[in-house]
Amino acid sequence: MEKNNDLKDIFLLGQIIGDKNRLKIISLLKGQEVNATQIHKTLRLPQNSTSHHLQILLKNEVIKVKRLGRFYYYSLNTPEIKRLASKLKNLF
Repeated sequence: MEKNNDLKDIFLLGQIIGDKNRLKIISLLKGQEVNATQIHKTLRLPQNSTSHHLQILLKNEVIKVKRLGRFYYYSLNTPEIKRLASKLKNLF
């Protein structure tokens, strides 16, 4: 049964990183916290598209968010990314 869960996680990872905008967001967040406005301006994505991709990444626990004042800051959930990457590595 664990192998089946591993395959589900790998499939999920493929869906998450299978979108170039989500990959760009993940790359931008590497080693830093960035607010949604900065993400949208840096990547030149429409605001609604940025929010959509951030929600998908949050839902799947690839990123985390914290609120400071009126801004939300996003960062990578490194332990979860490493866990998923490990499952992918073990597949091969």
